[in-house]
Amino acid sequence: MQKVVIDNKLVSFIFCISDDTIWQKSVENINKIIIPEGYSIEILEIRDAKGLCSGYNLAMNRAKGKYKVYLHQDVFIYNKNFISDFTSLFNKYKNLGIMGMAGSEKLPISGIWWQSKCNFGALYRMYGDRLRPARIGAFEGDYKEVQALDGLILITQYDIFWREDLFKGWHFYDISQCMEFLKAGYKVGIPNQVDPWVEHLNGNDMKEYHENRKIFLKEYNEFF
Repeated sequence: MQKVVIDNKLVSFIFCISDDTIWQKSVENINKIIIPEGYSIEILEIRDAKGLCSGYNLAMNRAKGKYKVYLHQDVFIYNKNFISDFTSLFNKYKNLGIMGMAGSEKLPISGIWWQSKCNFGALYRMYGDRLRPARIGAFEGDYKEVQALDGLILITQYDIFWREDLFKGWHFYDISQCMEFLKAGYKVGIPNQVDPWVEHLNGNDMKEYHENRKIFLKEYNEFF
């Protein structure tokens, strides 16, 4: 297989798709983002993925962009300066490997990030028929260094293998990837958002969640 030539000014948006209608809305929002001078974007879609780790690995190996945005099909980006905002952070902090919109500074022993008492981030949520900000935790500075991120959207400037050898389905692909970045010596962070950058509809299927949680706790016990 011919190796993909990486473009340092290209942003690759990566989806694993099961619902074209909702995905099209997400793409419409991407197309409204201001693209900084010299930059360009590509959108990669993986269909019939058996799991997010395997789907994301497949897309990562096809993507031509240095910067990769892995997002759920039901995530809508509202920050028009999304690209300039996250590339500015990556350029300023070379050791910041992966970013997300919400997560935990320290994982609890359960491995379930939202059960932590030190969570941070912000999102837009629908409350009735109104879109409103949901702030998980405020902080000062450009970004908050954390241990775990929610996988609704994950932004990287380096490529690291997603652990499809361990996580076959739809859970713990995100937190395990954070652990892999930490093991590689990179930082994991949440950008400081004046207004939330994205909305997530959040339709989670918890099937096989706890089986994957046990695998996660065994593999990454050094972090607890």
